[in-house]
Amino acid sequence: MTLFCGLLLWQYEPPSQVFTLREAIMRQIVVAIALVISLVPYPGQLRAEPDPLVSWLMNEPATLFDIGMLRLNETLDLIKPTFRGDLIASASYSWEQNRIRIGASAVLEKGRSDFKSVCKKVIKLIRRYGGGLPEFDPSYGNYPSNYSEFFKHFDYERKNAPDKYRQKLDQIFQIEVEVVEEDAVYDENVLARCDGPLMSNKVYFEE
Repeated sequence: MTLFCGLLLWQYEPPSQVFTLREAIMRQIVVAIALVISLVPYPGQLRAEPDPLVSWLMNEPATLFDIGMLRLNETLDLIKPTFRGDLIASASYSWEQNRIRIGASAVLEKGRSDFKSVCKKVIKLIRRYGGGLPEFDPSYGNYPSNYSEFFKHFDYERKNAPDKYRQKLDQIFQIEVEVVEEDAVYDENVLARCDGPLMSNKVYFEE
């Protein structure tokens, strides 16, 4: 900036001699270059260090469980358009119960009385996406579900992975559904609540 100001003074100081056209053009070029240089930040100004919070986030690794939960929730989003009506579904992990809880909420029009049937249908729908089992059949065998597929590496298996860990993971999936009346306030006008394990044909209603 000092250089630029000096060049400006040099450019606009009262002429003490007559300059040639070539010299006048050169002065204009030098001033223009100085102006451009003065507008460019120093290298130190172009670099900003991440603060402690961002540094921690950058260094915190995403686990296979984190990625599996992300994939699971993305898949549950695909279920919604297949349901005739409004449906919200998402998955979370319960530390207290050691359960992967797939929660869903179905909205019915006012006046409908088939809410228990709808509750069962939602559970069947989630099970179907989980492994093609609207009703669990023991003859299906001990194959892992589609949902536990999300909790594995792509195209390879780690040698230190627990034996049949995906089948074991399937045992902690729990589906929980509530059916509510449209325009209902949260936790009010709940018509039915039902739940059941993923790898099961049982549906339990909350009385």
